[in-house]
Amino acid sequence: MKKIKAFSLAVILLAAVILNVPYAHAAGAATLNVTFNRSSVDAGSTVRLTLTENSGSDSINVVEARLTYDASKLQFINVESSPVFSDATTPNGNSVVRYVPGGASVAGSQTVAIINFRALTGSGSSSVSVVSGSHVYRSADNADIWNGSLSSVSVALTTPAPASNPASKPQSSNPVLMKTTPKQTLNSPVKSDKSATTAPETVTTDPKKDESKGIVKGDADKKNESSQNKDEAKPASNNTGLWLGLLAVIAAVPAYLAGRKYAAYRSGIAAKEAANVAAVAAAAKARDNDKAKNKKTANKNAAPKSKKQAKKSKK
Repeated sequence: MKKIKAFSLAVILLAAVILNVPYAHAAGAATLNVTFNRSSVDAGSTVRLTLTENSGSDSINVVEARLTYDASKLQFINVESSPVFSDATTPNGNSVVRYVPGGASVAGSQTVAIINFRALTGSGSSSVSVVSGSHVYRSADNADIWNGSLSSVSVALTTPAPASNPASKPQSSNPVLMKTTPKQTLNSPVKSDKSATTAPETVTTDPKKDESKGIVKGDADKKNESSQNKDEAKPASNNTGLWLGLLAVIAAVPAYLAGRKYAAYRSGIAAKEAANVAAVAAAAKARDNDKAKNKKTANKNAAPKSKKQAKKSKK
């Protein structure tokens, strides 16, 4: 009896391989999660949604996330760049497809993308969910290892409080005291000041006193000559600065041209990598479609056999 069961199981497995019938595989280990950067958002303001994946010890290179949300409450703005993943297709609010550039792969928990939304209403709440149709592809064999666990997060929609008018400052009731000085009238007596009387000035011709005051003619001439020399030296220093600046610009031209050539080279590589990832995703979808068709064909072929077996069991 055991031999018959083993033989039957071997025949079923062989038929499944020949007919390429899709089989139920164990759930993968990779997860997809979404979180908001805050619990509430005012109408007209933006809120950020972070999409993360965790593949554990498996190395992955492509993530495709399918998202659903209420477009009457949240408006998709854009997707920010990630330090690990790059866009394989143009992202939108319902589909984000990203890959690891340069043929590399990552493992563990990684930030796939940061998606910005704008709140359209100021009441209730709105949620964003990861739904079926999402994929996390393993880099070794392009197998989908997403565990199928759906993730959802909600944010409260609030109305901003009206701006309060600043209270006007009360005017001070205290009078400002102005200091006044009494004007001298014609009848007021004038105090005599002995210091007001000045003696006639005497002109001294002592050269020592003139030198101490710094008015010797020879010193003044020397100061004028030094200032003229400084003025004549200024144009030479200005010309030197212009030549040095021109030499710096000429020296920077090769580096600038090399940078532009490298940027063009990197953009070409990025375009090729994006095309390769798109081809991989298309091949994976085609494979899923073929498996679905083969499963339908196998079910049709198996249905008549099951009816005949039922009739034989009744007899």
